[in-house]
Amino acid sequence: MMSTPNDITHRGRVVEVHEGAVSVAIVARAACGSCRVKGACGMGERAEKVFFVPVDGFYAYRVGEEVELSITRAMGLKAVAVTYLTPMLLMTGTLVGAPRIGVNEGLAALLTLGVLAVYYIFIYLLRQKIPWGIIVKVSPASDNDATIDCEQAK
Repeated sequence: MMSTPNDITHRGRVVEVHEGAVSVAIVARAACGSCRVKGACGMGERAEKVFFVPVDGFYAYRVGEEVELSITRAMGLKAVAVTYLTPMLLMTGTLVGAPRIGVNEGLAALLTLGVLAVYYIFIYLLRQKIPWGIIVKVSPASDNDATIDCEQAK
C-alpha cells in the first residue's frame, strides 16, 4: 500500500501487534518545526505518540518493524475540523451569544467551558459509533525517507 503525493505520511515503528490491529509509535523529528501542517498533526506537542491502527494483515507485522502511516490530506482536514474547528465555533458562538440573551459574562465563560466539555465527552462516548471516514493506512517503510511529508506541504 504505497502513499500518494496527496498523502501526509510519517514513519514509525510497530510497538505491539494485536489481533486485527497494530500499535505504531511515531517520533517527531526536527523537520516538523518547519512544516506548514505541524499545527494540525499535533506532533510538536511531545516526542513520541502511539497510534492504534486496525489492519487486515496484522500477522505480517512484527514488533520493532519500521512502517509508514499515511492519511490523505482531505481526511487530515476532516480530523482538524472535528478536533479544532468545531469546538472553536461552539466556544465562540456560546461566548458571543450567551451575553446577547442576558447571561452575565462570568456565567457565559463558564457556560462556554461547559459546552466544550460536553462536546468532547460526546465525541469520546460516540467514538466507535460515528462513521468518521478517517482511515490511517499502514504499510512497510519505503526506502525513501518518509519521516513526514512536510516538503510537499510547504
